[in-house]
Amino acid sequence: MVKKNRNPVSSNPESKVKVGLSLTSASADRLNSIARKLGISRSELLERLAQGALNISQDKAEVTVTWKKEGNSAAEIADSPGETVSENEIDAPPTAQTRPSDAGTEPNPLQESYKALQQQLAERESSISSLEQQLAEKENLESQLQEMVTKSSYESLQEQLSETESAIASLQQELLEKDSSIASLQQQLAEKENLESQLQETVSKSSYDSLQQELSDKESSLASLQQELSDKESLLASLQHQLSEKESLLASLQHQLSEKESSIGSLQHQLSEKESSIGSLQHQLVSQKQNLEQQLQHTVSKSSYETLQQQLAEKSSAIYQLQVQLTKLPDLENQLSKSQGKQQNYDALQQQCQEQQRTIKALREQLAQMQSVASIGEACLNKWRRRF
Repeated sequence: MVKKNRNPVSSNPESKVKVGLSLTSASADRLNSIARKLGISRSELLERLAQGALNISQDKAEVTVTWKKEGNSAAEIADSPGETVSENEIDAPPTAQTRPSDAGTEPNPLQESYKALQQQLAERESSISSLEQQLAEKENLESQLQEMVTKSSYESLQEQLSETESAIASLQQELLEKDSSIASLQQQLAEKENLESQLQETVSKSSYDSLQQELSDKESSLASLQQELSDKESLLASLQHQLSEKESLLASLQHQLSEKESSIGSLQHQLSEKESSIGSLQHQLVSQKQNLEQQLQHTVSKSSYETLQQQLAEKSSAIYQLQVQLTKLPDLENQLSKSQGKQQNYDALQQQCQEQQRTIKALREQLAQMQSVASIGEACLNKWRRRF
């Protein structure tokens, strides 16, 4: 609450008088906030409040301040989390009725930032959880593939992959060496240009033109080597990408082949069991039929005859079921032929691996040609140095 001023007031209404105030930190902050919103100083704000020229109102949870300029009555201020301030005309009468302000409460940017950060954190945690789940599924799939693929095929594929990776590493090493050689040639060309700048005043025009021509040839050769190197690097990256795709496809085909082989083995086992069961039932049927014929030659009772008839019907039903199962044999043979097609796809993948090895061999030959060109460039530089 604002304390009353005990200092004497000058008779001149335009003169300024210092007023001592004791406010809490919260009240001081609110006073500063109101002054900033109105765009005036704290002194001017207090002076307008004292003159009754301001109307501060609040809706719902906002502050409502009513100033009455009647005698020495103090202003009533209700505490609230936010303020809404509106400025009336300075010359308004002291007893004028106050009106509510139309200004709205500003949103809290810190709270909005905190909510946004919480949402981002939740999204990051969800992404991390999804990635961890994908990694676990990948590791589980790799362990299953290693168990399903036969040991000899797995070792053969591992050996091929190791050889391919070794060849790629060798090519990368050769490319690094070529980069170093090109850098050396560039340094030598820079030295040559420096030497040319020093010899321009002493050599003849024909010699200078000859050197310029050699320099142009060297720069053209260097640009060609750099272009070839860039092409080889692009080709190497493409081969690495194709190799990774082939490895993934090969793993998928091996998994499918293993499942088909397991299914075929199970079906073949069931087929052999059914054939054995059919043979046994046929043998039992013949034996029982012979026994029935022998028994029918003599007089039998009605109950024995009915029992034999029931057994014969059961055996006939069993034979019919076995015949139905035998009709499914073409489907089993069709599945077996499809599994053989998977084996052909596996052979095609092996052929693609061999083609990639041939491509790597061709790349090595091209690198050897690049080495020859670099050697010719170095020989030309040495010849030029001996001339000068």
